[in-house]
Amino acid sequence: MKHIYKLLLAATLLGSCQTDGSQTDLNINRNPNELFQNTTPHKKMIVDVDMCTDVDDACALRIATALDDDGIIDLQGVAFSVNGPNNLDALRGFLLHEGKPDVLIGKSAVANPPEESPYWDLMAEYSDGKVNSCEAVKMYRKILAESDTPVDIVTTGYTTNIECLLKSEPDEYSGLRARNSSKENADNSTS
Repeated sequence: MKHIYKLLLAATLLGSCQTDGSQTDLNINRNPNELFQNTTPHKKMIVDVDMCTDVDDACALRIATALDDDGIIDLQGVAFSVNGPNNLDALRGFLLHEGKPDVLIGKSAVANPPEESPYWDLMAEYSDGKVNSCEAVKMYRKILAESDTPVDIVTTGYTTNIECLLKSEPDEYSGLRARNSSKENADNSTS
């Protein structure tokens, strides 16, 4: 199953695939040279990673920084879905190495295991010690509220930051909040 997610991530990050139009056995009225993905240049993106036990997250982030360099995406932020003693420094080092010092860093909203990684120490050596991070949910809300276009979210780690975002309340960035449908349904049934 993890391999399927990696393929979906690669397809999302790489944008459009081209076809030669030779598939004529499908009875579909659409241009075979177009995909259904957002292929707008400079589309805004947030990548959410655990980046702790294996390299899928580092590879996804490396692809995202390369696509940002090429103007295919606009990497707005990277959120961690785990906490560790030096993981924020490691991410800062990674982003500095990739020439992305202004990309926002989000700290995990919850403590997911593991709390250490065999390569955080190595990546942290590239950090300048100036980690400017905030809680991942605040980072999400800031980027989403300030954007005038849709923002793609790619997550290769735990989905706990996304869960917390969907449950978040209004803050200094946005007055929007998730609807609590069970409470609203109960309130509506009593009126």
